Amino acid sequence: MGLFKKKKTPIDTLKQAYQQTPWRAQLQSIAHILLPLITLGIMSLLYLNISAQAATAGMQIRNLQRKEEEISRQIANLRTQLAWNTSYSNMHKRAAALGYGYPDSGTLIYIVVPGYQGRKTAIIAPPPSLNVVTSSRYNPKFQESLWDKLFDNLLIKNDRGS
Repeated sequence: MGLFKKKKTPIDTLKQAYQQTPWRAQLQSIAHILLPLITLGIMSLLYLNISAQAATAGMQIRNLQRKEEEISRQIANLRTQLAWNTSYSNMHKRAAALGYGYPDSGTLIYIVVPGYQGRKTAIIAPPPSLNVVTSSRYNPKFQESLWDKLFDNLLIKNDRGS
């Protein structure tokens, strides 16, 4: 039977030259299996990392909000104490304890100071005017698209170059 060998055609020799060894084929099949698993593992690690950072930021925000609420309560408490201490009844009691009292109308002396015009009123807000300033909510620089920006830059570069 070994006497009649089939002659190799040029296509058969080309197939044999490009045929891979068995260990390479096994290595490729292992790589085809492991590559998606490694990619999935890296993506899950990234997801867990980002989730952990978001959870940490959320806890920090919650702690800061609690501190803000506590400080707001302290401020409200201090304002209440100030209002209570400066109320008329408490101020009257404190003044009486210090020996102050109401003056008689006969003991009051009014002094007229020449040139004194009294307290000036504080102007906090500007006077109303008819000029109404309307401004856009958005900066015009942020209104153009990426394509417009690239196209404008290409035109400017072409104009400078020519």
